[in-house]
Amino acid sequence: MKYFLRTFLIICFFILSAILAGAFAKGVEAATAEVVLTAKNSGDYPSVTFYYRIWDKNGAWIIGSGPASTVAGPGQSGYNPAYWTSFPIGANEQKSVVFIDRTGNNSPYTVQWAAYKPAAWAPGDDKCTDPTRIAAYGGSGFDPTTGSALYYVDANFVCNTPPAVTPTPATNLNQNASCASATSTSVNVAFAWNKATGITIFEQWLDYSLVNDNFATGPPYQGNINVGTSATTNSQSNFAQSKTYYWRINTKSSAGIWYTSSTKSFTTPNCGQIGLLGSVSCSGNVSVVNLGWNSTAGGTVFNIYRGTTLMATVQNTNQWSWNADAQGAQYNWQVYDSAFGKYSNVISLTTATCGSPPPSPPPTCSPSSTSVSVNQSVTFSAGGGNGTFSWSAPGGSPTSGSGSQFTVSYATSGTKTVTVTSAGQSANCTVTVSTIPPPDCANGQIIGAIVPIPNPGGSVTIAGNGLSYNFASTANTFGKGVPGSSSGILYKVSITGVAGYTVHWFADDSVNGTGPESAVGQGTSVTVSVHCSETVNVWFYFTPSTPPPAGCPDLVIRNSSNGTSPVITVTGATISGNTVNAGVGQNVTFNFRTRNNGSVTTGSGSTTAVEAYGSTNQWNGLPIDTLAANSSSGVSSVTTSWPSGGTYSMLFRADAYGNVGECDEGNNDVNLTVIVGIAPPPPPPPPPPPPLLPDLVNDYLMIRHASNNTSVTSTNPATPGEQLIADLSVHQDVLGYPRISNVRFDLWTNPAATPPFCPTATGSTYTESPNKRWAITFTAGNVSAYTQTFTFTAPTPVSLTGQTAYSAWSYIDSNCTVVETSDTTSSNRRGRTYYVGQLPPADVEITNPGNTSSFAADSDATYTFTVKNLGPGTANNIRPGFWPKGTQPGNPVPSCPASPGNPPQVPSNNADRSFNLAAGASRTVSFTFNVGTVGASTVAYAGYNCALNELSTTWGNNSAGQSYIITGGGPGGGAWFKTTEGDVGAFGSSISVNPPAGGWQSDYVIAAKSLAPSVQYQRWGLTSYSKKMVPSGGVYDFFASRFKTQAQAIGDCPIADSKSGLKYCQSAQTIGGLNLNSTNTVWFIDGDLNITGNVNVDSDSTAVFIVSGNINIATAVTRADGVYITGGTFYDAESGNAAGSQLVVDGAVYAKSTNLPRTCAAGTCNNATDPSLVINFQPKYLVSISDLLGSPSLDWREVEP
Repeated sequence: MKYFLRTFLIICFFILSAILAGAFAKGVEAATAEVVLTAKNSGDYPSVTFYYRIWDKNGAWIIGSGPASTVAGPGQSGYNPAYWTSFPIGANEQKSVVFIDRTGNNSPYTVQWAAYKPAAWAPGDDKCTDPTRIAAYGGSGFDPTTGSALYYVDANFVCNTPPAVTPTPATNLNQNASCASATSTSVNVAFAWNKATGITIFEQWLDYSLVNDNFATGPPYQGNINVGTSATTNSQSNFAQSKTYYWRINTKSSAGIWYTSSTKSFTTPNCGQIGLLGSVSCSGNVSVVNLGWNSTAGGTVFNIYRGTTLMATVQNTNQWSWNADAQGAQYNWQVYDSAFGKYSNVISLTTATCGSPPPSPPPTCSPSSTSVSVNQSVTFSAGGGNGTFSWSAPGGSPTSGSGSQFTVSYATSGTKTVTVTSAGQSANCTVTVSTIPPPDCANGQIIGAIVPIPNPGGSVTIAGNGLSYNFASTANTFGKGVPGSSSGILYKVSITGVAGYTVHWFADDSVNGTGPESAVGQGTSVTVSVHCSETVNVWFYFTPSTPPPAGCPDLVIRNSSNGTSPVITVTGATISGNTVNAGVGQNVTFNFRTRNNGSVTTGSGSTTAVEAYGSTNQWNGLPIDTLAANSSSGVSSVTTSWPSGGTYSMLFRADAYGNVGECDEGNNDVNLTVIVGIAPPPPPPPPPPPPLLPDLVNDYLMIRHASNNTSVTSTNPATPGEQLIADLSVHQDVLGYPRISNVRFDLWTNPAATPPFCPTATGSTYTESPNKRWAITFTAGNVSAYTQTFTFTAPTPVSLTGQTAYSAWSYIDSNCTVVETSDTTSSNRRGRTYYVGQLPPADVEITNPGNTSSFAADSDATYTFTVKNLGPGTANNIRPGFWPKGTQPGNPVPSCPASPGNPPQVPSNNADRSFNLAAGASRTVSFTFNVGTVGASTVAYAGYNCALNELSTTWGNNSAGQSYIITGGGPGGGAWFKTTEGDVGAFGSSISVNPPAGGWQSDYVIAAKSLAPSVQYQRWGLTSYSKKMVPSGGVYDFFASRFKTQAQAIGDCPIADSKSGLKYCQSAQTIGGLNLNSTNTVWFIDGDLNITGNVNVDSDSTAVFIVSGNINIATAVTRADGVYITGGTFYDAESGNAAGSQLVVDGAVYAKSTNLPRTCAAGTCNNATDPSLVINFQPKYLVSISDLLGSPSLDWREVEP
């Protein structure tokens, strides 16, 4: 096999400088000039476009158009692509092109050129460098051998691949949530972000959700909005108040890859309000204040204030009444939502005058004991009256007081009178005060300790009952026996001299100590009561007045493991702030935790103490184990009760004994005030459940092609005016809800604005008419889906190139007439984006990376080819095929886009038989076949069914070939061809032949996509040649379109001597041998031409055969003169029987494809020295054919598509 030409183009042996430059011109100019332009890319960028234009000294164009002066190049302002011609060139590649000036040697010639990369990088990266992109060169050089002018231009440049850009998702996410209005509970959110970088953005989506699960529950999520490719901000409304939302920006690149930002969260504000109303009324003679409120803040626990006084705390109700304690009095009222921190408006009410109330009963009083000792306290309790009491105690300490209880002591003995007054009436109580009697029982003792040890310098004094005992500052413990009595004798235990420390005390029988903690450096005392034989314990402990160094524990009281407020919870009573309201004799349980808020672990042995004065369980010491930094203990519980009414104090103290060195010793305590009175009434019954409401849900909106039921997407767009189908589904989501009739459902296929949500002001008044409307009746209790389909016509975009995105919207209850559980969510509305237009065109090429070109007979071979999509669009459903012997009966090679092919083979791997390629992507495909005994020209074709989304001008690179020979002396081994006085060209394919030394294939120019290293030529060899060598559509189509009709009118078949002019044969013809001595004829043949005998054309005669089918020359033929033009394949011998004598053709051959199996048979010629095929161009055809066809102005030139 001598060489291979791509089978889908009209290329074979031809005479470039004669036949193509002026084969059918009226005459041949005497003087010509050739300009050879060589472009070389020394950079590594794989695909550069080289632009050029050439004109002569007269301003006449050799190639290009426009003004014969320097013009703007690609990428420059004012660039006009019509002025330029271009070709691609790869990395470190050199290409040469030859242009002929047939009008003479009009030098100097000017060449303007530019090298340009695809604009797929950052601005400025699409320009090649060194030298500048636009440069002009004058012609030079002269070839004295041929006598024709020859000019060379070297265009050297560098186009490198820019550094890779790392894609980065969207960053710097921020949002601002604000209430929609002063009265609305709806929240508006403004989002802002920095767009993704390093990619071409195809889509940007704003996703937000109430669930922090990495958006696994959608889409659609709570929100899923396409914000456009250029957006960096977006605002949305109808967010719920007091909710935490999660959001992100999800960016899709033009390559179809998603880049997801980090997820950010925010909590919406509480936009609710509390509206307070009130009235006054009379209930008998009692003035009653009535309050009611409406809250949208969301809380259920409300504090009621009269002025700044907390009057009550209520739960699960929005009403409260109060029997006023005065008539005609004006009060200000306000309600507070304790859960969300919202206050109502303030209202002012004046209590009603309801007549004179019945007189209050006279007050009564009673002492806790009718006899006490000097300096011993006695408590008086009041009753009757109107509930407001004042006290007078002359000589006592104190001498006066108020409230329902009054405690006093006297320093002198005698009968003492205390007076209580209420509502203008008084009552007296008496108590007998005695001096301290002699001991009536065994002594008790007071013992104690100073912690920590050693004593930091405190001196302790025990004084009382006329006694005083001092303990030195060096003592660590102290103790003394003292008299006691059955009613108890009071003693004061004091400590002084502890400057620089905070002093704490603890006593197990304290009466009225000065407090649990003193100021720094001052004395601290505690009063205790000693009974008969009783031992009273008193401890003093100290903490430094300055904080310990950094890195220390810090013990506090909290109610939960994470330290949230409130710090203490109760059961059996109510708590508000630090005030507990409990019933008399009612058990109350206090729950809390001890927490270490410090940065280091505590030691073991810490004790948390709880003191509940006046209760049945006054003291509890709770051991606390080691606590790690920033951790909490388990829940501690203390249960107690108060047997009588009154106001009591309660202390919770972490590290009660001060044996943990803390960062802050001042935050160990929590103090509660316990108000004990009448047991609280049971809570009011819960409000009735809200009325059952429906929930209408718009499940989905999908859009598909009516023709094939596939989804309309950016990779499967609709065409303008195409019939599309919208698939819809809705349901009612609340079980047990009764029948709902005539629910309106609207579909807008391309609305001017997005329909808003109900129940906004525009929701029920959206005026744009829908494309389709559907009335739905939901039967009672039915929660199953209702489906519907609507057919509509795809709109016609303003621009008919590329694609246009449209948004369709569907809305259930679009007139906002159904009251639902929630109208503020997006469940009623669904949107869908669909695309109308064309897929961006792809440009698929297949290349031969260099397969083996010689094999042993009957061996198996695997040929590998590379399929690449040059873009810019994605190529879908690429089907590669393979023709191991070229075109065969029943298996034509494609001529896309007009004629699909039928490949004998498809790739061995099933996955390679149909696949998609994004722009710039490539894929390797392989074919395995048996080479047989005769060499052949193989063809690989990408997209043999002509169904790719390619432009009609880009199919030329969809095929690649590889010729091979059979080695080892068998048929086809070492055969080669030769041409004289003409050129050889293969468009878009390779020429591969193995001639002996000196066995050239062309004595002038040989040009192809690639030339095998063994190819030989006398003048020029042009590799990587991609220009057209014949007219668009091929040589056969060129002549048939112009002259075939004229020939059909003449007819005059069969082929014979002594004929002239145009002739036509309507079917296949066979020439069994023919001598043409007096003829100048062009035969058009519809069908094959079979030559089984020699064809000899005399020097005064010409014969041109223009054949629609194949031209088949039998192996026995040794001469076939004439010009052969075929729309099919040219065969120089019979396949499988190709060994014969040398074949000589005086003329030329133009073919869509060639199959040249002829080899020299033994005894006829020698493959090692003789060509098996010789084609000698005959110049006589230049004039005779022109005269014959009657087209003296016909001129073929190399031009761009």
